[in-house]
Amino acid sequence: MVRINEPRSDGSVSLTQGAADGSGNWTLQTNINDSTVHNFTEKSTDLAGNTGSSAGVTLYSAGTNKSLAGGTGNDYLIAGPKDTLTGGAGNDTFVFNANFGKDVVKDFDINHDILALSHTFFGNDPITQLLNEAHDSSAGVVIALDANDSITLNHVTVAQLTQHPSDFHFF
Repeated sequence: MVRINEPRSDGSVSLTQGAADGSGNWTLQTNINDSTVHNFTEKSTDLAGNTGSSAGVTLYSAGTNKSLAGGTGNDYLIAGPKDTLTGGAGNDTFVFNANFGKDVVKDFDINHDILALSHTFFGNDPITQLLNEAHDSSAGVVIALDANDSITLNHVTVAQLTQHPSDFHFF
């Protein structure tokens, strides 16, 4: 399917419409300051006029202590301070921007999911640095990037992460 238009919506509210590249990639920048959990989806239209919806969602809240839960598709969950993230089924991406706080990922699947982290935490060898900051706990692995920012991956160990370096993406 060649996507030529991508209406973006937050729940039932249409936000914007724009062109995607030849691979169907698109971006959305927004200034969200409220504490509501926002659920972004997209619809695509091919050259023949056929419309389809994404199988996954993107979830984000500027508030703290939010629970973001994906569904059965390939979801993007963007962490905020003290959030609890649950991807659900699918190949999920958990996104951690600078100053994300202390977050918990309840269902990280080392065989299918991705941790996408801001490059601002790392030097020249981000995977090694990330793994050096990880330690096992009774809840799972804790990646303590600094005094204010940590990720707990429930039911995952450092040994498992070490064997899956492709689980880490840096932006």
